Amino acid sequence: MRNLRKKIIHIFICYCFLFLLSSCSDVNIPIPSVPNLDDNSNQQQEDDISVYYSLGLKGNPELITDCTPELIIFTEVENIISMSFSGNGYDWSGWMEYAESYDRFNIACGLYGTTMQSGDKKLYVRFKDIEGNIFPQDYQEPISCSFYYQMQELFCIRIEPEKVQLKTGESHNFTVKGYDLFVKNEVPLSGEKIYWTKSCGVGKLNPSVGLQTTYTAPDVAGMRDISAHYGALGTGAWVEVVY
Repeated sequence: MRNLRKKIIHIFICYCFLFLLSSCSDVNIPIPSVPNLDDNSNQQQEDDISVYYSLGLKGNPELITDCTPELIIFTEVENIISMSFSGNGYDWSGWMEYAESYDRFNIACGLYGTTMQSGDKKLYVRFKDIEGNIFPQDYQEPISCSFYYQMQELFCIRIEPEKVQLKTGESHNFTVKGYDLFVKNEVPLSGEKIYWTKSCGVGKLNPSVGLQTTYTAPDVAGMRDISAHYGALGTGAWVEVVY
């Protein structure tokens, strides 16, 4: 009997509530809409790529004549520590420290998806944060920029650095680069055509072929020299070995 009374009372209260709502014609009760995440997810992801990442050439030049132009890189993603580059979006360079300006990636070296020739080119960049996450993620568009590159005529080669001081037994890395007339623009070199030499008994060079080599100083102090050869072109660098 008590349960029946309670049910009657509940029905009466509900009826009164519905009656009041129907009488208040000026009152609109907003019904929150549920966004369709499936419809908007792609657009949001596409928007993210323009907001959080950018890659370009300093000054936005129409023509590039230097194979290591200054790149302007930007991302708003937090805790980014590394970046790498590619000429095709598949073959990537090694990771390097993140910087908003960078001018040491060779866009025509024939490595990392680049081609050693003039023409229209596209450059890609990706990022890695402190936790090892790589950006852009799979669902996002690649970060890239396009430009036209005109390779200059090779005039000379140089070793960098040209002079260093090492203690006996220490090692140092050297790189050979090519330049045009007046050393205005860097010109790409084929690593397999570069040969490194040194005098006998004055340290070690490894490897002897390639764009880079490592020199290890001997146990005796003194001035040492190393050389790089590219066809008919040659250049040298000095190593001062001290105790």
